[in-house]
Amino acid sequence: MTSRSRLALLATAALCLLAIPREAGAQCVQGAAGEAIRSCRLHIVTGPILAGARVLGLAGAYQGLAEGLEGYAVNSAAPAVRTAWSHDWFDYDLDASISIPTPFRRLDDLEYDGIKEGFDYSKFIFLTLGANAQLGPWGFGVSTDLTRFDLTPEARAGEERWSGLLSRTRLLGARALLDGDLVIGGGFRHVGFDISGTAPDGGTQRVVAVSGFAPELGLVYRPDEHWYRVGATFRFPVQNARTSPGDQERVQRWWVPSSVNLPWEIDFGVAIQGGARPLNLHWVNPHDEEDKLRADIAKARDSRHAQNAGTLAGTPPELREARARELAEDERVVREKEDRELREFGKRYAKAARARYLKLPRDYILFALGMLITGPTENGISLESFFTQQVTRAGAVVTYSPRASVESEIIPNLLRPRVGTYIEPSRFTPTADWRAFRQHVTLGLDVYLFQWTVFGLYDEGTAWRVTTALDVTHNYWNYGLSIGIWR
Repeated sequence: MTSRSRLALLATAALCLLAIPREAGAQCVQGAAGEAIRSCRLHIVTGPILAGARVLGLAGAYQGLAEGLEGYAVNSAAPAVRTAWSHDWFDYDLDASISIPTPFRRLDDLEYDGIKEGFDYSKFIFLTLGANAQLGPWGFGVSTDLTRFDLTPEARAGEERWSGLLSRTRLLGARALLDGDLVIGGGFRHVGFDISGTAPDGGTQRVVAVSGFAPELGLVYRPDEHWYRVGATFRFPVQNARTSPGDQERVQRWWVPSSVNLPWEIDFGVAIQGGARPLNLHWVNPHDEEDKLRADIAKARDSRHAQNAGTLAGTPPELREARARELAEDERVVREKEDRELREFGKRYAKAARARYLKLPRDYILFALGMLITGPTENGISLESFFTQQVTRAGAVVTYSPRASVESEIIPNLLRPRVGTYIEPSRFTPTADWRAFRQHVTLGLDVYLFQWTVFGLYDEGTAWRVTTALDVTHNYWNYGLSIGIWR
């Protein structure tokens, strides 16, 4: 057999081997079940807004305002955005709020995926905690959102119970530039996701345990004395994280997805405020004001020194010593007054700044608009898809969620209502479909409570408020509550 004949025979054999039918591995295709879950990625996106009470009441259109710890959820520049009531060089903010589903009706469509397998999310709880510190033009802080929900299908409630815990922690830093007109910030968001179950015998089993982090960047443009703000944030995806303890492919009857993905996001918006109350007050650095005072005092002392020297030069020699003692005593008294003025500058400045803030008019109306764009997840499936062990594809396309809201203080120093709406696009369509969405209506209210220093921890005259919020749509109701300082 010639060499050419042998090559032809080998080529024919190879083609025959390729033509032999082989058992294809399970693929992440719509409707597949069981082992096919292993080829999928868990798409971790919650369509409804889960945020603090004011952000919820404003339908998530908070990107332009980005004030306080509530701004962490929508804008990475929030740590350094100074509020109208912030006047100290060092300022801080603490925040806590809780959201729970309404007790008046069943909540069975948190993901808006159309799966009707008896899932009941009526026991989910959303808690947010945070702390922020501002030092001059800088701001730093951390905010953590914890969402715990019961994922047990009704049909199996008596056999085993499954719950999920989703944590999102943001560690951010920001700085004000251009005399406060522009604020830029960034940091990292850490995402943790855990699903565990309790069997009838009391034993527990963890099915999914994953964590990962990714950077995010944001900015706020707030020109002094103007009536508008613009804000935007880009969040990089948290992806390629393994999902099961010990990288197991299967835990009990559960096939575990290959990884978890939190897709990229673009969050931007604008705030427009009308009425007598200004939106963007200029923040004055008290250290700069103190430096000016020190410079004025030093200039005054030099002037007095020169004046005293001229006075002594024109004094007769026999009277010069006595005159020098008089001038020295006068200088001592003046310097004591100046030193006391410097020591008390901080308190006097804070008191004057607070008085200026309290004199601001309360009349305003705020319009806020926003847009959240969420990226896709390749081979993504929903949470309920994982629990039914049947592939329901999720996150195949980029989605767009517009938001709009309005807020006003209708009764000065007593009631501040807000109302908003936002679109929750479906993440379960294979192609972009502008008709696949459900519309939410949100309501919120700040109510003045009383003044209390909390046993001296806060300044005299500190007033407190309670904030409530409600988010309503088809098969979904959510109620939020927080307590804070009335501003």
